[in-house]
Amino acid sequence: CGVIITDQEYPQRVAFALINRVLEEFMAIHAREQWLSCNGQLEFPQLPRLLQQFQNPQQADSIMRVQREIDETKVILVLSSPLM
Repeated sequence: CGVIITDQEYPQRVAFALINRVLEEFMAIHAREQWLSCNGQLEFPQLPRLLQQFQNPQQADSIMRVQREIDETKVILVLSSPLM
């Protein structure tokens, strides 16, 4: 199970991407049998790196990054177009 708590400004899409990424990487290093039979903690050294990577949603999510670039291009095109 993965749980993430964010404020209203953090995009849902990126939050779900973070949960999926954490769960995928966790399951890649810990076999199902290992975490099913665990009575304590399992090490997950990748977590701080992932949390740091997802601090900036626009950098973490490729679709948001492309959308930002499109928006910036629109602004440039509007600003550089001649007035009619």
